[in-house]
Amino acid sequence: MFPESLRLRIQIWHGFLLAAVLTGLALSAFRYQSANELRRVDGELRGRVRALADGLPGPRGPGGPPAAGAAREFRLTTASRSMPPASSTASTACSTRR
Repeated sequence: MFPESLRLRIQIWHGFLLAAVLTGLALSAFRYQSANELRRVDGELRGRVRALADGLPGPRGPGGPPAAGAAREFRLTTASRSMPPASSTASTACSTRR
């Protein structure tokens, strides 16, 4: 089953070692690329939500206009588990903060 030549055994061993190193590098590159893609998509979505938020009215105090320079923060949440399964759309909740 195993080759009797020492030279051939060493070449097979080096072949397996090379395959393992290349597989590790490929997995590292894939994880790096997927993390960068996720960051890019998150940034694009933040920009779109920010553009949407700029078109919405600002936070208001009790009976008054919005404070000058008031910061707005929006959090997107998924549908809760208590919703019936027929509703497959995710709900978005927007909260404001001063």
